[in-house]
Amino acid sequence: MSKLKVLTLNVFFGETERLRRAHALVDRILSEAPDVAALQEVTQEVGVVVDSQLAREYHVLFEPDMGPLKPSGTCLLVARSRWPAAPALLHHHVLPGTDMDRTLFAASLTL
Repeated sequence: MSKLKVLTLNVFFGETERLRRAHALVDRILSEAPDVAALQEVTQEVGVVVDSQLAREYHVLFEPDMGPLKPSGTCLLVARSRWPAAPALLHHHVLPGTDMDRTLFAASLTL
């Protein structure tokens, strides 16, 4: 039977040692080696570290509207060893009724 290892984490660190903690996050992801990781509240600075350090092992998908005007967002990591082709981003929705700019996005993976 095929297994799927998933990791999820809210990575907002505040300002305290943000870069050191971002590199520790990358180290933990590499040691856990999930097939898929979903990261929430990824800031621009942390996103750069995640992308630059994990892009060889993972497809790094950020929500489409993450940019300089949005302080944080979500990121999906998909193991290249299991899915060599990048998954398509299927859905991206801004959730109603919140002033915190909450979004949902999803990709489809074949098991």
